[in-house]
Amino acid sequence: MDRSSCSMDGNRDLYGRGIRLSFYLQWISTLLVTLFKQEEEQLMRVVNLILQLAVSAALLFLTVNNELYAFEAMIAFWLLFGALSSLTGDGFNPLKTLGGLARTMMYAALSGYGLWFWYKGGVDGLKATPCEEFLFYGKATTSNAGFRTFGKVVSILGLVVCGGLMVWTLAMGTRKARRALKERRESGSKSGKAEAPRRRGRPQTEASLLALSVFVIVFSIVSAEDLIRRNHVEDVNDLFDAGQLATVLADIWVSSHLRLFGQVACTHGLIFILKRGYQLMACTGALTH
Repeated sequence: MDRSSCSMDGNRDLYGRGIRLSFYLQWISTLLVTLFKQEEEQLMRVVNLILQLAVSAALLFLTVNNELYAFEAMIAFWLLFGALSSLTGDGFNPLKTLGGLARTMMYAALSGYGLWFWYKGGVDGLKATPCEEFLFYGKATTSNAGFRTFGKVVSILGLVVCGGLMVWTLAMGTRKARRALKERRESGSKSGKAEAPRRRGRPQTEASLLALSVFVIVFSIVSAEDLIRRNHVEDVNDLFDAGQLATVLADIWVSSHLRLFGQVACTHGLIFILKRGYQLMACTGALTH
């Protein structure tokens, strides 16, 4: 079949080149901050979380309004999956910070979306492409039963892991709180004065976690770009489009002004949602009627 007949326009607001480069820069800068400027690590994770929530909202709006191809949902998945590269050092404790809890809940929701996508016909019910639709490397198309089964298993495991992390962290936190309370009481009864808590240094990032983070970044980038190429997507690679270029320049500027991350991330992340505001209203109307 002629390749020109398989070409289609993609969604620049969801995964245009500027958006993709923005995520790639965020992943790399977060990893560098974790290694060399650890006092900014939590702030960087908040930035990443805001962008992830924005893409998740856009993914939901596009799905509800049936303005999405199945492979585009997979591209959004890779943009969200790549952020796992920031889970180094103390990043495995989902309830240690509010951002960590929000991150865990977001990935649980993404796993829930995956269950709908694979079990409830999302992979078949979304817009049809002109030609065969690829979802992964090799022969992983929408009609590949083996890859569908793999997707179902991954979605179930995602829910189990997120739920297990939250339960485990809650149990460990409760145990530590009880132990700290007991030690404080014993210390008070012996000296009549509670000892000042010792300041503990932040644990260094392990080499194995660093290698895993680099692998996640590279694998996510290659996977997203491969899906765009193999599905013959056009109109998503123009970096000099005003919206795409502004996104990348904003991230470059942010990378050199760490203290201003919060304000810029909020503005940057909300661009996704504001551009799709009409879809939120359509979604609300559909639910109320």
